[in-house]
Amino acid sequence: MLGGNGGFLFSPYKRRCRVTQVSSVSCFGSGQGKLGEPLYEAMRTVGRALGQRHITVVTGGHGGVGMEAPCRGAYEVGGRTIGYPLPNRAPNAYLTTTYQVDLLYPQVSFECLWAVRLGLLLGSDGFIAAGWDSDQASGGSLGTATELMAAFTLNAKLWKLSKRLAILHPPDVQIPGWDVGMLDAFMEWGILPREVRPSVHVARSPIEAVAWVTG
Repeated sequence: MLGGNGGFLFSPYKRRCRVTQVSSVSCFGSGQGKLGEPLYEAMRTVGRALGQRHITVVTGGHGGVGMEAPCRGAYEVGGRTIGYPLPNRAPNAYLTTTYQVDLLYPQVSFECLWAVRLGLLLGSDGFIAAGWDSDQASGGSLGTATELMAAFTLNAKLWKLSKRLAILHPPDVQIPGWDVGMLDAFMEWGILPREVRPSVHVARSPIEAVAWVTG
């Protein structure tokens, strides 16, 4: 499948160019968290900033910090939001477009739908991930880490143009490990290729995260 600015076009050469026209950003993070919690509000601000820039917010379509919060922020300023909800789980109320994954791909077994949805989310031009909030238990963990590693891998091996990724780590939220030290460890373990590292940034504020991905 061919993408737009940074789609699925294989080249054997190392990519140093990056996507410069960002029209959509996928947000990753936990399905937990609620209005008023610091990390939820931070990701809500992310959505609002993206919406004000007329950039589509793309998420898994359910609740929490990683999905509802950015959709809510974008929706509140008249932005466009796309969700890819899984069956038997309610979509959030802030989606302007909903694509039910099991209806898009009826031939795919339920066990494989999560992987299909991940592929759809990775079709965006950039990514913002919320780290783990140990106090509220409302940040991403294994699922978010999987999404990060998929983006690392496709940036290194598949995408024609490099896509930027921001990890949001606000100073007022306890997110042990979701920092530059984590990225250094990923590089040491071979999870984050050295040539992809310049595309990944740990942001200390929602506006910094949006500026990094879209700038």
